[in-house]
Amino acid sequence: MDSDRIDNLIAAVPKALALRAGLDLAIFTRIGGNVMTADSLGTALKVEPDRLSRLLYALASIGLLEVKDDQFRNGAEALAFLDASKPTYRGGDHALLRELWGADLLTAESLRQNRPAALHDFSEAGPEAAAAFSRMLAPGGVIFGRHLA
Repeated sequence: MDSDRIDNLIAAVPKALALRAGLDLAIFTRIGGNVMTADSLGTALKVEPDRLSRLLYALASIGLLEVKDDQFRNGAEALAFLDASKPTYRGGDHALLRELWGADLLTAESLRQNRPAALHDFSEAGPEAAAAFSRMLAPGGVIFGRHLA
């Protein structure tokens, strides 16, 4: 017996969070079919290039970006599915993932308190809050619709 399953689960978290950060910053869309340095991308995104560089190398280590001579380009999968300008874009649900993953992180707390720690209760919220949450569901619905077509 070994701990491979546990190790793989733990290793998946930083990769998924790097992907989400890349989507939140629109890195894949900003790069598009181009090649960019961390400096030029940092300037375009209005973020500090040295800090951004660590994320870019993390995205390269999981195969979403390619890097050569400190120049980054989208990998084939990122170019096809993570560039928001493409009709095959799959990253639109990152806002929903942020919400759901945040709730998932509170699972133990919910069990300890015997009540939801991340309740999505719109009974006392205004229509704007319900509409904002519904908008987060839309990208997944579009993807599902494409699969049905």
